Amino acid sequence: MADPLVPLDHWETLRWSLERSKCERDFEFLARTYLRIKSKTQIGLPTLKFNAVQRHLHDVCEDQLKRTGYIRKIIGKPRQVGSSTYFQARTFHQTAFHDHRNALFLAHDEPSSIEIFGVTKAYYDALPIALKPRTKYDARQKIEFIGRNSKIISAHAANINVAAGQMYHIVHLTEAARYPNPEKVQASLFPSISEARGEDHSLVVIESTSVFGGEWFKDIAEAASRGENEYEFHFIPWFHHDGYTAPVPHDFELTFEEKEWKRQYGLTQGQIAWWRQMVAKYASNPAIVRAEYPFSWPSSWVLPIGTLRVFTD
Repeated sequence: MADPLVPLDHWETLRWSLERSKCERDFEFLARTYLRIKSKTQIGLPTLKFNAVQRHLHDVCEDQLKRTGYIRKIIGKPRQVGSSTYFQARTFHQTAFHDHRNALFLAHDEPSSIEIFGVTKAYYDALPIALKPRTKYDARQKIEFIGRNSKIISAHAANINVAAGQMYHIVHLTEAARYPNPEKVQASLFPSISEARGEDHSLVVIESTSVFGGEWFKDIAEAASRGENEYEFHFIPWFHHDGYTAPVPHDFELTFEEKEWKRQYGLTQGQIAWWRQMVAKYASNPAIVRAEYPFSWPSSWVLPIGTLRVFTD
């Protein structure tokens, strides 16, 4: 019960101060309570409650942080499983609720960078006024949290000088297999990435679906899987996303190939029904669905119809 001798506005200030402290300490609490996202299955803007893929990413990030003191991840993934949403939310938490952090989102083209910045702005706009840090917006996809001395910049790969004069503590490269100039991006950006470890740790994630011609992403991911760089590689098959399932028709019968998938990957009837729907959508070029919704990392690197090869020898 509130002390009757203390004004109510003082109690309200104290309540929000405690709430802010909890958000600072607990990223998952902030996400499920206050960060709002667009959803395929709900009207409006629900809060971010981790799906199966996001839960997996959260667990492996926390594990690496405990073991190494920072986070370095490369993610091979299907389309629209929530991985970018997760890392954007984690970045927002690290900048809007912590001091002295510079963050960079790097998309493959300008429209995608604008869309990414829109997600960050939506996170901020949905916060209660009492939790919002003071900000300064920039027309070129930048938000500065003035009271925190932290900021987020959203850019695209064509701007090879994006990292000039900056030190970045958090870097999120999304759809990296689509970058038109990945070697130039690497040369410009990577020397500016912080090596900070511990409580005030740095984070770098490189994620992408597999795309014809994306040799740089494929090479750095496979080097990580061999332990040849500082990153840890994770592949996410399409059936790990709990949203990729569909109603099963009453006359549903599995083909021989589908029976093998069920045996090998443990697919449900609903997942196989969903897969059939996706194949029907990409009937003119079935290789695309296997790249964008892959079963395995090797099988994701397939040739679209009309091409001869993907990578140099």
